[in-house]
Amino acid sequence: MLAALDPPPTSATDRGGPAGLPHPPVVAHASVTPTAAQIDRVTSLAAELLRDHPQLALERAYEACRVRTITPGPALHLDDLSEIGIVGQRPDARFLQERARLRAGDGDFVAASFVSEPAYARYCRDRLALGDPTWLLPAAATDDARLAAACWWDRPVRAALLAAARVGALRWIHPHYGGRAVWDLAMLLHRRGGVALGVIAPPPGLTEWVNDKVSFAETVTRLLGPGATPRIEETTSVAWLSRRIRDLAERTEWVVIKVPDSAGAYGTVVLDTRRYRGRDLGAIRADVLPIVTEALGGADLPRLLIRGWETAVVASPSAQLWIPPPADGPPVVEGVFLQTLAGHAAKFEGARPGRLPASVESAFVEDSWLLGLLFQQLGYVGRCSFDAIVTVVGGHPRLVFVECNGRWGGTSGPMSLLNRLFGDWARRPFAVRTCWAPGLTDCRFRDVLAHLGDELFDARTGRGSLILLGPGRTRLTGKLNVIALAETPEDADRYLREDVTPRLRRFAAHD
Repeated sequence: MLAALDPPPTSATDRGGPAGLPHPPVVAHASVTPTAAQIDRVTSLAAELLRDHPQLALERAYEACRVRTITPGPALHLDDLSEIGIVGQRPDARFLQERARLRAGDGDFVAASFVSEPAYARYCRDRLALGDPTWLLPAAATDDARLAAACWWDRPVRAALLAAARVGALRWIHPHYGGRAVWDLAMLLHRRGGVALGVIAPPPGLTEWVNDKVSFAETVTRLLGPGATPRIEETTSVAWLSRRIRDLAERTEWVVIKVPDSAGAYGTVVLDTRRYRGRDLGAIRADVLPIVTEALGGADLPRLLIRGWETAVVASPSAQLWIPPPADGPPVVEGVFLQTLAGHAAKFEGARPGRLPASVESAFVEDSWLLGLLFQQLGYVGRCSFDAIVTVVGGHPRLVFVECNGRWGGTSGPMSLLNRLFGDWARRPFAVRTCWAPGLTDCRFRDVLAHLGDELFDARTGRGSLILLGPGRTRLTGKLNVIALAETPEDADRYLREDVTPRLRRFAAHD
């Protein structure tokens, strides 16, 4: 059952969590009391999965970097997205590395493959009072999205990390995503420097497993039963894909095709099946292939999943969890948020705290917690969230899980930032949204700051209602992520939609 707990006193330090923990404060907003039968089912399934899929366990080469308990100490924060489906291939991927700054504070390190605007560094340090971490700017050997590898191959950066580790000025690596490159970096630093840095992330094989929509659906079905996820199928064959589109066209109006391990709706195609009814397979294939190829950015055809696409969705909730190592306690549900999704592909545009019908919310929280417990028993550590959709069937709401974000994301980052600023995000109703103003590509961040002026939140005074996030990609895309504080989450979202975005567009057009 969802139960708001008494908020803790505001005691977050600059580094991140209380007493300088290498992650932002974690605040529970739900209470789950599992039955003995549920615990037994989780434990049994964890054993089965580890037996049937040994790649989920942490490999021996990385064992020294396993996190058994999280204690205070400085961390290297880096957001390497190179292993996330086709996201790492996008030209704006490297600018998402800037989000790591929101987790870092005094004594920490932040790695990025580009120089963040000086105005943003000052804004985080002074206006948001997030401390003054050390920025590392490794030169990429080939692909600047491969940030973790660059931290090793860039000699000055490698030397700085080794020197810090040897004197205790670096104890943790806290990545966006527990990819193999991050674990390799930790392993190499350990072998060269003789000091093990704990990686606050799941093992590489488990990271891949939970973020893959096909394996996640299989896991949810085995734990929660049939009907807990939509029915999906996967293929690498365009001929088979065309056949399934023709079959599905007889019973559903829309189908979605996705790259199973991508994120943020990249590699997603939604098709109106009515155009394929009665057509032969050759014609369907000729129509679908270029559409899918364009969505993949011209890449070779990878594994794809296909399923019917729900159009009568009344809510897209996301449960935000922190999964600590077992010695530090059970998983923590930090809240349920309602996502704003745009277009047929349901691309993430923002989120706000929200409520579902009581019975639906209670079941969603409980099932999410059980999934978190399962992941913990598989070796998962760190940030995690579960996305779902709610439809109405026979007059009753029905919730199904659609994917797992086994990483930091567009909701968890802002939520955790507000935990840092206020001790508990629930103290200040908020919404976060991607504001798009095409002319921002030609604007400097310092000019945007000057334009918004006193509307910007100031941690020193507690005044202001807007917080700007990661402006790096704004110069490429015209998009700026903004948090708004208001009397209610709905008011905050309306403020962003109807006031802030139009004003940014007018400002950018005349700058």
